[in-house]
Amino acid sequence: MRAFDAYDTDPLLPFPALVILDINLPKKLGGEVLSHLRKAKWGSQVPVIAVSTSDSQKDRDAMEKFGANAYFHKPSEVSGFMKLGAIVKFVLKIEE
Repeated sequence: MRAFDAYDTDPLLPFPALVILDINLPKKLGGEVLSHLRKAKWGSQVPVIAVSTSDSQKDRDAMEKFGANAYFHKPSEVSGFMKLGAIVKFVLKIEE
């Protein structure tokens, strides 16, 4: 989370256009990270896609409550990951 804090202290750092956040990180839960991000000056505006192997409605609802713009259930097959591109385009409002 220190990396996110650097954006608040150094206005010359370019902040990301999008954050793809796994909700099951090794040291922090994704909800904690997202909550921290949303409290940052720049973090309230950056779109976030939460990703997880979990497809539970509870996890989806929790990430929406924390401020995720979208949720992507990580599939077990590579071809399913190709759907993430469409979600990124939607969240960033990119038209083809």
